Amino acid sequence: MFKKINKTLFLILLVIFVLLVIAGFYIALGLDDGRPVPKVLQWMPYAFIVLRYPSWPLFVDTHIPYTIFLISLVLNCMIYAYLTERLVFCLGNVIRRARGNTVS
Repeated sequence: MFKKINKTLFLILLVIFVLLVIAGFYIALGLDDGRPVPKVLQWMPYAFIVLRYPSWPLFVDTHIPYTIFLISLVLNCMIYAYLTERLVFCLGNVIRRARGNTVS
């Protein structure tokens, strides 16, 4: 399973997820402060809510340093990037098999 990982796709997805977490965090912070958010970006705080799991419940009631919290967010992004890369890989295999079976 680890041999066929597409490292380029993984890194691209990791950057995308990290940017989504950062943008979602700042927009959620702005919403908490009462700042208006453009209609186009109102989905971003919800992206942060989704992408902060699975490590958020581990640290929510503790007073941890920001570095550990940021490392946990990056680990979450790595998990999501890996799962998305695997999903793309599996869907690619399914599509290739379906095309191979229909073309005789």
